[in-house]
Amino acid sequence: MDYTATWVYDHLRTMGFHGSYEIVKRTVASIEAERQKIAYMRFETEPGYQAQVDFGEFQVDNADGTIKKLYLFSMILGYSREIYGELIERCDLPTFLDCHIRAFEHFGGVPEQILYDRMKNVFIGKVAGKNKFNDTLMGFALHYGSKPEVAPSYAAWVKGKIERPYSFIREGFWRGYGFLCLETANRDLHQWLEQKARRIHGTTHEVVSLRFAREKATWSRTNDSMRP
Repeated sequence: MDYTATWVYDHLRTMGFHGSYEIVKRTVASIEAERQKIAYMRFETEPGYQAQVDFGEFQVDNADGTIKKLYLFSMILGYSREIYGELIERCDLPTFLDCHIRAFEHFGGVPEQILYDRMKNVFIGKVAGKNKFNDTLMGFALHYGSKPEVAPSYAAWVKGKIERPYSFIREGFWRGYGFLCLETANRDLHQWLEQKARRIHGTTHEVVSLRFAREKATWSRTNDSMRP
């Protein structure tokens, strides 16, 4: 049963508790966060059901001493842990959605649900108690037959329960990488991800590419039906 911090505090007061409301509030919040974490850690998605989007910034040191910013778009399938990643120069919404299309083409289908961080070009906020997403994103999702979801506030572990593609790519591919140009970097990244898909995943204890083959067979939509 769920109890609010106010309810707990009021009942503790009748039992002789003299501590502050803030102590009770923090304690109740930590217990609730742990309950949610356990629930998400036990949750495994069905094939084709969920993907998670990660987005981050990389920097390139130019020869003239200036710094060039690149952005990493990545999408990971919840069941197989197959990752699509792409380095881009702009983080505007049209580029962001184009990356989705290329991810769908790579996967050979569209997940039923896509989980996002609370990024500004995706999530607007709560309206009448419901999550409000960018209208363009909602139209895009409706067109492709997918539903956007947002991770809870202050709960990075929700998306991390699968694997943070940004950290995975930054530490495994980008660190020490000699950047020449965007086209070469993306070609090298795709080859690196293809190689990593042959590994046995630490959580599923299966080869990622073999698990992805099973997931790919479940898609109800194919590349032919994924209209631009």
